[in-house]
Amino acid sequence: MNLLAIDLGNSAAKLGLFRGTKLVRRWRIAHGAPLPRLPFSPEVVGISSVNPPALRRLLPKLKRLGVPVRIAGRGLRIPLDIRTRGTGTDRLLAAYAAFCRERGPVAVLDAGTALTLSLVDGRGRFLGGAIAPGPALALEALARGTAQLPRLGGSASPRIGKATASAMRSGAALAARGFAREAAALARKALGRKVPVYLTGGDARLLKGAVPEAHLAESLVLEGIAETLLPAPATK
Repeated sequence: MNLLAIDLGNSAAKLGLFRGTKLVRRWRIAHGAPLPRLPFSPEVVGISSVNPPALRRLLPKLKRLGVPVRIAGRGLRIPLDIRTRGTGTDRLLAAYAAFCRERGPVAVLDAGTALTLSLVDGRGRFLGGAIAPGPALALEALARGTAQLPRLGGSASPRIGKATASAMRSGAALAARGFAREAAALARKALGRKVPVYLTGGDARLLKGAVPEAHLAESLVLEGIAETLLPAPATK
């Protein structure tokens, strides 16, 4: 099956073109931007969205592809036993993709606009996790909540800050990495000492040093869409 998977996040849209479960190409585009030129036509489009306005703007563009559009939470069922309420489809799909890789208990740390921890046990039950501000959101909160701290672009970096701006970026990075360490420890306590940990999202590489044994998998949400659309679910 040729699949176009779309992850509509708070900050941007991530797209992945798959042949079966093999990711052939991926893009990151601004909300509202035109769809990229696809090297081959998909047979179906699968969408995860935590951004309803962006989804409303995107759907008319997808209709021009002339293929079925499946939306997680609206007819696209994620094959997990979900023990929580109101969990975003991005978290569920990333957790499902990691579970499919491991066929056992797993923890996912997603570093995007928000930092999230998601846990799945060995029976495929989604147990919940934790949510905190991501690095960019933390920097924005500092600018909004203080009189003199500046509004910054760019990325966070865990280095000693020589000036206010670099100190802010360092603090946002340290907070994210501290969250990752504590979240990984919480996951091991909840699921077992040797539970695999996966890092995903746009700032996943920032967390790698904080959880050195973790697996880097930056497109887990897109993988989860592809796995969900397969004929045979992988849950136990």
